[in-house]
Amino acid sequence: MSHELRTPLNAIIGFSELLMGGYHGSLRPKQREYLEAVHQSGGHLLSVISDVLDLAKIEAGQFELRQVTPVDPREIAQNSVDLMREHASTREVDISFNAEPALPPIAADAGRVKQILFNLLDNAIKFSPRHGVVTLRVQNAAAETVDFIVTDNGPGMGADEARIALQPFSQVDDDLTRRHQGTGLGLPLAQRLAEIHGGSLRIESEKSLGTRVVVRLPQAHDAEAAEQYVTL
Repeated sequence: MSHELRTPLNAIIGFSELLMGGYHGSLRPKQREYLEAVHQSGGHLLSVISDVLDLAKIEAGQFELRQVTPVDPREIAQNSVDLMREHASTREVDISFNAEPALPPIAADAGRVKQILFNLLDNAIKFSPRHGVVTLRVQNAAAETVDFIVTDNGPGMGADEARIALQPFSQVDDDLTRRHQGTGLGLPLAQRLAEIHGGSLRIESEKSLGTRVVVRLPQAHDAEAAEQYVTL
């Protein structure tokens, strides 16, 4: 199913890129506008399909991390924030990064940690008000772990709403959520990927006071303990 879904989408994305790049001649402004819409929509759909398939594998007990190795938490967090800056800028949201000095490496699949952070940052940016502030902080935590903390000053959630937000395909039913349509997979998938690493995800949020999401992952010298979570 993964192949059958991704192959035609990759063709749509790839050929639209070729046309936008002038491979078959210059484009009129309206043609470029339409092609950019096709390319953007194809990319978004590919991302949604990837999330759905990842979650399906996890729920079926067939998900595997590619490779668990020592990963620099500062570097991977800084890179994630840098890649989200343009997205934040288009929504007029300020995004920042800070980290404690001398952070130990974590035992992780670097690509999946980026996926966790992208999902959390995307959610925080999406639900932040205009001129809002989103922050990613990395710090040492208890029991030889490292915390990645994404904070926003958006509308926040009550305890019941936070529980709903962690259920696959569920979304908090309010005006802001309806304005920002999504699959309801970002937080549940991030939580399950953290758990597969032997870590955890928790939401700290209050109505009108913003949201704080904490992902806790094991340090690299606990790599053997993390290996047992590579396959669920």
